[in-house]
Amino acid sequence: MEDEDRLSAALGRLPQPERPAWITEANRLARIVEHYAGLRPKRRRQAITGHYELVPEAFALRQQAACRDPVILGREPHRARPPSPHTLDDWLRAFRRDGLLTSLRCLSTPPTGKRDLRRAKISRAALSWINSQRWRKLYEQHQRLKPQQRAASSPFIRLEAYREALSVHITGYNCSAHERATLAGRFPETRTWKQMERACSTAILENRIILVYGRAGNGKSRCLTEYALRQRVVPPLVLLCSMSVSTNYFMVKLAEELGHSRREATGKLEDVVAEKLRRTPRALFVDQANFLTEESLGSICYLWEKAQIPIVLVGTPSLHDRFMSSRLTEDVREQISSRVALHYMLSELSPAEAKALIEKILKEEASEQNISLVYKLTGGRLRNPEFFQPRYVELRELNKEKLRRGEVQAGEVIKMAAARLIIG
Repeated sequence: MEDEDRLSAALGRLPQPERPAWITEANRLARIVEHYAGLRPKRRRQAITGHYELVPEAFALRQQAACRDPVILGREPHRARPPSPHTLDDWLRAFRRDGLLTSLRCLSTPPTGKRDLRRAKISRAALSWINSQRWRKLYEQHQRLKPQQRAASSPFIRLEAYREALSVHITGYNCSAHERATLAGRFPETRTWKQMERACSTAILENRIILVYGRAGNGKSRCLTEYALRQRVVPPLVLLCSMSVSTNYFMVKLAEELGHSRREATGKLEDVVAEKLRRTPRALFVDQANFLTEESLGSICYLWEKAQIPIVLVGTPSLHDRFMSSRLTEDVREQISSRVALHYMLSELSPAEAKALIEKILKEEASEQNISLVYKLTGGRLRNPEFFQPRYVELRELNKEKLRRGEVQAGEVIKMAAARLIIG
């Protein structure tokens, strides 16, 4: 009776549409384990090697144990692979102890010290921490300290506390990148995203340099980051450029990302980075590449020639102009532009996409008039409504009573929130 209660409680934590699939899978694996338990013998000694190996029937059961159900694989992608021979022994012991609960691993706590292969769910806060260079550097310093030094350092105490708090939100973060779920936070899959996805996929499939450009604020950086986290088995190198970046600094940062920390001349760094990328290929995504100097673009072309890696350069339309600029000599312009396989001009948000985003921000005040007003005030770019949202939420909360009494209209709150923004 206790086992039935535990099984019912476990299934109750699953969404209703998924429960039949998990029950079917648990019964299927139970039959395989029962068949395995009846094998006599399970292993035979090889005359040549002297080692004990599973009999052919046991290997056949391994193949049968591989899962094909998309519902199960949606939570545990690694189940598509046949388990190891020793896993069958583990399952047999676990089924004798826990029964069908053994197959509901999506609800269990991962064993300490083992790699968690379940599909990950990552909160926005955890994602920000993971991608934060500041926290990453602080964590690296933290790892280099002795235990007693860690305890005495208040910034590192905060880091430990912050990391522990976030660990609640990170499920299976050690899983392979291609096994991660789409990140929490409902990424808006706009036309810009689909074009960015197509451009990055083309670069990776063909090992080419791809140019992607569009107006500031239309979501280029968010799309690039989302693609890097969502699609790649081997995470790409993602570099963000600024107006002050020099060729040497660009190469130094690239070398540091690859584990080379020595400061050297630009030419030497080019050779070091090219050799590392040739041995261990990784895609290179450069955001705000319109700030790169012509020498930096030349370095990128050199890396592509030597390592033949996928490269995606993302920036404003001035990036495209730089490649076609008449300020370059004809020879230099041809050398650089001839290595670019394709260039993509990203679309703006369509009115329907922009209004759908605005509707989520306004919620109960999302009348047609208010949506049109926000669209007009923010220009409809992806970045502007995102900047508008916290201002609007803050002002709506401050004026909650006046809105309820009708002393202030929602349109006035919208105008006040938009007035705090600098809309380009």
